Amino acid sequence: DEYIAGLKRPKGLALGVMINASDLYKGEDSKEVVDRLFPNTAADTVVSVVRIASHFHELERCLEAAEYLSGMGFQVGINLMQVALRTDDELRDFASRASKTSASVLYVADSTGSLDEARVEHIIKVLSRVWSGDIGLHAHDNMGLALSNTSTAVATGARWVDSTVTGMGRGPGNTRTEELLVLLDSTPDIETRLAPLVLLISNWFGPNKAKFGWGSNLFYYLSGVNGIHPTFVQEMLADSRY
Repeated sequence: DEYIAGLKRPKGLALGVMINASDLYKGEDSKEVVDRLFPNTAADTVVSVVRIASHFHELERCLEAAEYLSGMGFQVGINLMQVALRTDDELRDFASRASKTSASVLYVADSTGSLDEARVEHIIKVLSRVWSGDIGLHAHDNMGLALSNTSTAVATGARWVDSTVTGMGRGPGNTRTEELLVLLDSTPDIETRLAPLVLLISNWFGPNKAKFGWGSNLFYYLSGVNGIHPTFVQEMLADSRY
């Protein structure tokens, strides 16, 4: 809260934070960890959204924490990571267990960037048969499919989707905000403003992307094809032995 309070923030901007479910296992129980990470309720902080990134085997404490955080007034999303590895039965189990909490959004994260449009549509339909709340997608761009997968998610009923300016993100990055805005510009009830973003990219993100080199490449593409986590590729690229 102290850090965020020091930032220049546009009025009316909703702020969210993400925590890892693995952190919830660094205490006696999930409530102890939540109390340490979030000493203030939603009414006493500028943060309104909390998302918990969880592997399937970490869901027990993740769902407990979601209930505590909802009780504190936060809008809570649950991110199921590495969703490409999950079976339909596991997805239904995830949705069923989450339905017993006060979580607002079920998110699926394509951590290895290996999903295609057909699989995205199928996953959302499987979840929506059990879960009545909002569904979201967090796409990685290993194989250059992040934008098409995000578009498919919206068309299939997803209400939340993630994007980053110029796709900046871990490994190959994510859906590019500027491309998504162009795609959504013709969608009813969605207002987009591309001009300020173009200026931001021209003055800041573009030069820094050229300098630091984020974005996909052949190695990340291969990691998507083979279901390998992008962190593995990052470590190899950073190691001079390879």
